[in-house]
Amino acid sequence: MAYETDDQQSAFFSHYTSTPKNENRHLLLDADFDCALLSHVCREIHGYIMPSTLVQDSVEYHNTFTGKYVVDCLRNILQANGKNDDRSRALILGRALLFQDVIQDIYGERKLRDADNHLYRFTQHYISTSSVTAVVTPLTSCYSPTCSIHQPCYSYNCPSKVSQTLKRSASQASLPDKENTRELWILSVPRDVIAATSPDERKRQECIYELIYTEEDYAKDLQYVHNHWIEPLLASDTIITPSERKERVVHQIFWNIIEIEMMSTALSMTLIQRRKEQDVVDTIGDVLLSFVSQFDPYVSYGSHQLVGKHYFELEKKRNPRFKQFVEETERKAESRRLELNGYLTKPTTRLGRYNLLLREILKRTPKGNPDRETLPKVMDIIARFLRYVNRETGNVENAFNLQQLEHRLTFKSSSIADLNLNDPKRTLVMKGRMKRKGNSSSDASDVQVLLFDHYLVFAKIKFQNHLEYYKVFRKV
Repeated sequence: MAYETDDQQSAFFSHYTSTPKNENRHLLLDADFDCALLSHVCREIHGYIMPSTLVQDSVEYHNTFTGKYVVDCLRNILQANGKNDDRSRALILGRALLFQDVIQDIYGERKLRDADNHLYRFTQHYISTSSVTAVVTPLTSCYSPTCSIHQPCYSYNCPSKVSQTLKRSASQASLPDKENTRELWILSVPRDVIAATSPDERKRQECIYELIYTEEDYAKDLQYVHNHWIEPLLASDTIITPSERKERVVHQIFWNIIEIEMMSTALSMTLIQRRKEQDVVDTIGDVLLSFVSQFDPYVSYGSHQLVGKHYFELEKKRNPRFKQFVEETERKAESRRLELNGYLTKPTTRLGRYNLLLREILKRTPKGNPDRETLPKVMDIIARFLRYVNRETGNVENAFNLQQLEHRLTFKSSSIADLNLNDPKRTLVMKGRMKRKGNSSSDASDVQVLLFDHYLVFAKIKFQNHLEYYKVFRKV
């Protein structure tokens, strides 16, 4: 199922708004449903996992859900399918969905966590296809006819015995692997330093270390966008043509992300230098205070995201060469299996994550340390920028929607008064679809309803060049 218009993507989530909370819903699965087949699971979660707008550190994340909520939903599905519904099984199923690019962490992490403070969303790939093919072997049924969940058969690899295997796997997963060793301060300093450091200070150093390495990762992600997306697109004479249009489209999609990349790279290098100078970092507030006052580019970028996504999706639909470039680039190892949209949301999510990290550092900072005074100042500045982003996002979204409607809205009769959508005070309060019935019960068509601050408009929908156009037949 491919979504040809912006509204169709919104329609993917539209039925969730009126659906009752799934905690109280009775699941009716098809007779052939098998939770070990991800194609079956994807078919079910489309109507069961209900995205909503969640707020984390003053940032609104639309069409998202928590990791705990995903595990809860998958437990219910396992139970309805007659399977053992312990959380470890549901977590394995959820991580399979993440690995197959059905869901993604808003921060781009490649792991599903059973927690309320980790947010996820459906990927653009899943929204476009609503299906995936894979088998989750730990959830398959045993071939022995006498085997059951409560009485496993003789086989050592019997799926009914998987609970013990899952417990061992969970225990092993808690140990640091080679890839994660750099994420621990305790593994980056000499033993004599660790011995001379109090337990409370060790916890503080781990929090500081997390801030430093995540900033380094963030800067590298932005460099990836610059090197593997922006530069190749601008250098190519064939992907987007002509040259003037290419520069305009690339600018609209990526906006000022290079400016943010330069700022993040400089911050990352300064933090790394501070870490190199001190095995036990005394203060970081002074470094952060010198940078956060220059975070204005985040406001411009965050408020433009809706517009950038519109241009990106529209170019994919209209330009086969661009679509091919996107698919090939997203398949490369450098992408780390993350769609471009996942990278383009990183600046906004990073801005919201700073105070989450700083709060943990401040909590463990002893009295008398300069960071006790500096970090609250840093957090106040970041919170102010977050408020600016939310405010400007609303303003830009309203102006952009009105601009689009100004070009796509036509009237049956010239006698109908102009809606005056260019008025700076004009607002689009709400929009949605409704069915217009004809003479018979089977004769029904979609009608676009637009509620402005001064008129309620009913319009017929037509499609042209992958965009929706509206012909007004009534306004109230």
